[in-house]
Amino acid sequence: MPDDAIDTSDIPEQTDWQSASIGRFYSATHQSHVKLDDDMLAWFKANSGRHFQKMINQALRDYMQLPNKST
Repeated sequence: MPDDAIDTSDIPEQTDWQSASIGRFYSATHQSHVKLDDDMLAWFKANSGRHFQKMINQALRDYMQLPNKST
């Protein structure tokens, strides 16, 4: 069905965008594969459950923001 065939006459126009969320459904992530030591992965899984990937990402982000880190 083309867009111009959709009847939108019963949908009110949105004029107040004050409480709108920016980027709510957007996740700027990229799937990649990283090899981790078994004990390191076990620690993240034990300390964050099924959200261990988010915790690893946050740990890497925290490290990235440290001043004067050596490469």
